[in-house]
Amino acid sequence: EGKGFINIEAGKLSISAEGDGIAAETTLSVSGGTVSVKTSGSPETGSRKGIKANNELSITGGELNISAEDHAMQSNGNISISGGELELLSNLSKGIKVDGRLDISGGAVNISAQEDAVDSIGDVSITGGLVYISTMHDGIQAGEANSGKGSISITGGDVLIDAHKL
Repeated sequence: EGKGFINIEAGKLSISAEGDGIAAETTLSVSGGTVSVKTSGSPETGSRKGIKANNELSITGGELNISAEDHAMQSNGNISISGGELELLSNLSKGIKVDGRLDISGGAVNISAQEDAVDSIGDVSITGGLVYISTMHDGIQAGEANSGKGSISITGGDVLIDAHKL
């Protein structure tokens, strides 16, 4: 217990990786600082996610600039964004992929994705902040197909979705 977590509170972090940029076995938390991540490689080389956590991913502040060949941000648990400035680019996949619930209550989140910008198996709740989405597929998707699970609730904040096909 207590192992496999990453907490970024301040400073400047720049990562270029042929694989995942930042990966936490349990929890990943960003409350400050400037974080830049660029991933590269091919599907044959494995996962190329920008930032990921196996349990929880929490962003309460800071600046994140993520450019990933795979999902820009991914969690096998929940994702919570309550502050900060996020620039999330996924060149070949999803902007945010979450197996649990996604809560956005603040901050500025700019997502550009080749596939779905936001893909949550659980619920998606936006109660504040500024969310801008540009995608070639679904802007926000909640639940698994034909499962009857997952909902999208937008009760605050500003949300702009540009979903287009070339």
